[in-house]
Amino acid sequence: MAGYLVVACMDCGFVYADDLPGQETFDRYYRELSKYESHDTGGEVAPWAATIHRSIVAEVSARLPDRRARILDVGAASGHLLAAFRSAGFEHVVGFDPSPRCSQLGFERYGVRIINEPISQIALGGERFDIVLLASVLEHLRDIGGAIRGLGELLAPGGAIWFEVPDAARFARHVHSPFHQFSLEHINFFTKKSLSRLMRRYGFEAVDAWTTTRRINLMPDPGIDALFVCRDACPSQENDHAGAQAVRRYVEDSTRLESELCARIAPLHESGKEIVVWGTGSLTMHLLTLDAFRTLPIRCFVDANRNYQGKTIGGIPVIAPEAMGSMTGTILVASHASEADIIAGIRTKFGLDNEVVGLVGGTTSTVLLPATGVVLRST
Repeated sequence: MAGYLVVACMDCGFVYADDLPGQETFDRYYRELSKYESHDTGGEVAPWAATIHRSIVAEVSARLPDRRARILDVGAASGHLLAAFRSAGFEHVVGFDPSPRCSQLGFERYGVRIINEPISQIALGGERFDIVLLASVLEHLRDIGGAIRGLGELLAPGGAIWFEVPDAARFARHVHSPFHQFSLEHINFFTKKSLSRLMRRYGFEAVDAWTTTRRINLMPDPGIDALFVCRDACPSQENDHAGAQAVRRYVEDSTRLESELCARIAPLHESGKEIVVWGTGSLTMHLLTLDAFRTLPIRCFVDANRNYQGKTIGGIPVIAPEAMGSMTGTILVASHASEADIIAGIRTKFGLDNEVVGLVGGTTSTVLLPATGVVLRST
């Protein structure tokens, strides 16, 4: 997928990505190219992620005091959140994830059961749960309606669905770098109103909803947490055109920051040195849409994710960090959230003495870019 258009529904105001492949393509992507397997740490999550998981456990526990509750975590990754719930006294925990490696890691590292299926195929042989968790999942789903209907069938009587999603209404308050909220994986952009409206459409009503600001490494990220229960009849929900207006402001602010990028990349051209790009995530994908970046003399990409190693991007190979050896060239770190950790690892873990340029806080300062010329239009 080369990119997408960000559009707003003229009827209800919901903002989402258009021009997408079907859910089966996304299922294959998360099965074969998952970046949530923590290859370089054996399934152990980063300290900032562990902090987020502890806060989720605290928030959900306050609303679900019965430790006998049966919990299903959809998009469980390597199982750390499930392990955190179990440590808090919840014994009946199960996960669901499309990545076979995540399922394996969940059992090996945390001793939790993670069923290896995509959410579009969710079925648990008659098992029912008191709460279904989707932490940073709903914004990734192409077939939202099918997923919500399937999850509803897994609820025990009186059961609830808990979501955590990015808060599009506050994107413009936290513009760390242009368009970083428009990751190729993020295809739905919720506000509290639009999330509530969506769930009402499928017979669910919010019993509690609140905003959060959690930190991904050092970067604040606005979110919405909400708990929904099934209702026989839900009244219509007001539209949310203010959400689309908020995303427009985010686009405008991001565009202004983006205009500075080419000048900041220029010194890399002037040096005449070969470039090794460390990282193949959304930042790199965005940068490759710019002539100023794409025309750099890029020798290779480096990524710790084994699912990416051995593949190519634009004909340029992706290698493991260990394969760097004595390779010369300037290392360009392309990660807006993990730059400091990557640079530390380059020096200490891998013992490389190459010149290192950090695009966020290093010798060069730069920003994220949209996956394509992202346009907010009305449909």
